[in-house]
Amino acid sequence: MNKHFTIFAVVLTMLTLNFGLIEVAESVSDQTETLKYGVDPGWPPGEFVEDGKVKGFDVDLVQLIGDYMDCEVEYYPMDWNDVLESVKNGSLDILCATDTPERREFFDFSKPILNLSNRIFVNEKVVGISNVNDLANHTVAVVKEYATHVYLEENVQDVHIVVVENVEEGLEMLVNGEVFALFDEMHIVSYYIQEHNYENLKVIGDELVFGPFCIAVKKGNSSLLEKINSEIDNIFEAGEYDRIYEKWFGTSFTSGPFSWETIIVISIIVCVLASGLGIVSLWNRTLKKRVNEKTIELKMAQNELLQSQKMEAIGQFAGGIAHDFNNVLTVILGLSNLTIDSLRDENEEINRNELIKNLEDVLRAGDRAAKLTKDVLTFSRKQVFQSQIVNLNKLLKNNKDMLARVLGENISFNLKLDQENKSIEIDPNQMSLVILNMAINSRDAMPNGGDFTIETSRTYLSKGLKGFNLKPGNYIKISLRDTGIGMDETHKQHLFEPFFTTKEKGKGTGLGLSIAFGIIKQYHGEIKVESKLGTGTVFHIYLPEIDVIDPQDDEIILKKQETLNGKETILLVEDEEMVRKFAFRVLNSHGYNCLEAKSPKEAIKISQEYHEKIDLLLSDVIMPDFSGLELKKKIEKRHPDMIILFISGYDANIISNNGELEVGINLLKKPFSSIELLERIHLLLN
Repeated sequence: MNKHFTIFAVVLTMLTLNFGLIEVAESVSDQTETLKYGVDPGWPPGEFVEDGKVKGFDVDLVQLIGDYMDCEVEYYPMDWNDVLESVKNGSLDILCATDTPERREFFDFSKPILNLSNRIFVNEKVVGISNVNDLANHTVAVVKEYATHVYLEENVQDVHIVVVENVEEGLEMLVNGEVFALFDEMHIVSYYIQEHNYENLKVIGDELVFGPFCIAVKKGNSSLLEKINSEIDNIFEAGEYDRIYEKWFGTSFTSGPFSWETIIVISIIVCVLASGLGIVSLWNRTLKKRVNEKTIELKMAQNELLQSQKMEAIGQFAGGIAHDFNNVLTVILGLSNLTIDSLRDENEEINRNELIKNLEDVLRAGDRAAKLTKDVLTFSRKQVFQSQIVNLNKLLKNNKDMLARVLGENISFNLKLDQENKSIEIDPNQMSLVILNMAINSRDAMPNGGDFTIETSRTYLSKGLKGFNLKPGNYIKISLRDTGIGMDETHKQHLFEPFFTTKEKGKGTGLGLSIAFGIIKQYHGEIKVESKLGTGTVFHIYLPEIDVIDPQDDEIILKKQETLNGKETILLVEDEEMVRKFAFRVLNSHGYNCLEAKSPKEAIKISQEYHEKIDLLLSDVIMPDFSGLELKKKIEKRHPDMIILFISGYDANIISNNGELEVGINLLKKPFSSIELLERIHLLLN
């Protein structure tokens, strides 16, 4: 019996070391009564503030260390730079940070508590970037005083660093197109990507590890550091670390409880396998961490696939766009030269009416060029897709010119729209992509020309649609009919399969119709195909009808003012010299006191030196140094009543990731005329 008891005692001790089945001993009684911990409120899931409470992996670990040390932990959320300074000067006891050579001058670091992976995040369309050195000559967002900030400054030449207050701000700037890249830690950025459901980003380059992530104390505070290191060991041995890690980073390690009736029988086997299980646990944790990262990368890749299909579709009508632009430029250049020659020739009698007519034609050609640009940008822009109420007739009319360019001059294109047609719920850009892909498919089926017709109608399906998953109800039916070569039953069966194509190599990826099919299914619709060889093809799209009042155009129609002159002070900030000079001449000639700046830094200097009231800030959005949004924040501190008007060639998604402008922010899209600029300013100031 004594022999069995001895074996059991040894086994139980081994189990305790492997699985932490006994409690850690009480900390010694002479520990610090309070532990003052500086918290970075914008670093989830490491440490952050939510609903007025500090949370996160670091917070839970430090709290457990405090419990083991028998002391109370006091939390002090503040700006990261203030956290660093507070621990440096001794007003706070600890912080959690990466151990880097630069920081060792001011801090002593504990044993590692976390593995960090610093990565480069960019827009989905970016190519040609494989490591941080490729970020040279690009604008990159980093958090002030983070290890990534220090690393870029010291190791990458000619990189344009945009310093932000927290990761969330830097990620928002990346999504809005204000910076080229964000350089930060994978866990943290992944948290915000999932929190905001961002889908237009991707991770590139290898992992960069600057040093272990530790708890830091003021340089020379060896007694506190020794206690912290001791409790870190205890927490690992007790298995508490895995519990906290699982809570915040989604990994798991489970081991079922052992009954006392069977523990002696299985304990020896468990001890033999314990080391192997520990290795499996570590592998499992690492694997699940990678799965989380790859899940995010997969979502990014899916969105990238859709975007690449849009780019392929744009390539299909690039020739038509170029043709139209060349016509427009011919008019602009030709009439401009003709007008200048007439004014230079001193012997020629100036015909005022003829000159006015020339310039009016130049303006009309400019308007045509602006519409072409708008068509391309509206279709190709990257954004988080969001369903909305859409008037299908209006959408088709808006896409008519673009579709005509795709089809070419040898194909007759007709729209037959049901005037009683109501609305559908879908993302308008995705619906445009569906129509465009089907138009491309029809065009390729009519190499010698033919007819292509889009017809809309309303239909009621009392029993759904035979062979399709449609519920009974009212539907909008879009029929796309061509007079092409048609297809046989075999091709029809594979038509919507990814990468299935009957085109020659290099003429198509086979993704267009499969993506169109996926989009329609996503919005509870179906696509029915009717086709026979030699008789053409008809695609019937069914989408649920939405019984609401048709949405109105969201463009603000500005009434013409009786007078557009003013006396107010306007700070004009634009890095493009031609645009800046144009706007300055317009404003100055209409009585405004216009302060001109060619960069955000120059604008800040002017705002600091100008002691009178600045009534309006007229600023570009994307500029060197930092963005118009960041400029607004800096200048508003000195001029809080200043009205903001941004000018940009991009859309509202540059200002806000959901396309809606914040209160107090106004946007005038480029290109704009002098009248449009003056009307908008007059409206805002009055």
